[in-house]
Amino acid sequence: MSGPWSYCKKQRWLDTATATRLIRSLLGCFRPQHATPAWTDYQILLAESAEMAWIATEGNAFNHATDRVASIDALRCGTASDGTGAQAAIESSKSGRVRQTAFRADMVMREFFAR
Repeated sequence: MSGPWSYCKKQRWLDTATATRLIRSLLGCFRPQHATPAWTDYQILLAESAEMAWIATEGNAFNHATDRVASIDALRCGTASDGTGAQAAIESSKSGRVRQTAFRADMVMREFFAR
């Protein structure tokens, strides 16, 4: 391993210039890695899974970040009144230990090709 990764592992920190170079080199990992999908293929994927359809258009793109909050219920109530666009529901894991919500993403236009 060489370059910024080995430096970071050894030093446990990066200066701003090195961190900037590293981030720029990693950005390609989050770009679509495939061709534009056909509309019919997208519809088949969408019928099976919204996540699969999303990957067909967005590829490996970064799509969310997480954060811990003291009270998800209070967060949800606050975002309902301030117009930030949080989901209406709070999702729970089977055990109930993990509870989460999300903010709606901005709508984007995507191109498809016809077969």
